[in-house]
Amino acid sequence: MTTPNPDFPVFLLCGVLIVSDEYEKLRASFNQIKHALWNNRDVIFHSRDIENVKRICCPI
Repeated sequence: MTTPNPDFPVFLLCGVLIVSDEYEKLRASFNQIKHALWNNRDVIFHSRDIENVKRICCPI
C-alpha cells in the first residue's frame, strides 16, 4: 500500500490453499455464479477491481 487512506485504514492480505482435485470443482462453481449473475465467466472477483468504480465487476 503506497498511500494509506485515513478514511479507510484497513489492509487485508489473505490466501487459500486448495487441494488440486478440489480446485476444478471450486472453479466450476465460481464460473456458474458468474454466468448466472453476469452471463459472462470473465468477471473478476478481486477487491481492488471491485473498489475501482470505473471497472466494478467488469469482464477482463
